[in-house]
Amino acid sequence: MILIMCLSDWWKVWLANFIGALLVVAAVYGSGQFHFGQSMLGAMTVKAALGKINLSFVEAFLLGYSVIGWYVWPYGLVFLQRV
Repeated sequence: MILIMCLSDWWKVWLANFIGALLVVAAVYGSGQFHFGQSMLGAMTVKAALGKINLSFVEAFLLGYSVIGWYVWPYGLVFLQRV
């Protein structure tokens, strides 16, 4: 029962993220942002994306963990000081 509830929520989140991503793509394409700097912004965006998809699982996990840790840790300290 809980798995079915989770899956029903997950597909809604996935669909909303997909629609949001398409809206961002449409906004960037419609604004002509990829053509800034003689299309070098678009080239650098693709280069960054290729670098990210070529990470191993361990590298991607550790990078994500470190980014989350850097953002969450200071807020946790602030919360603990208030208690």
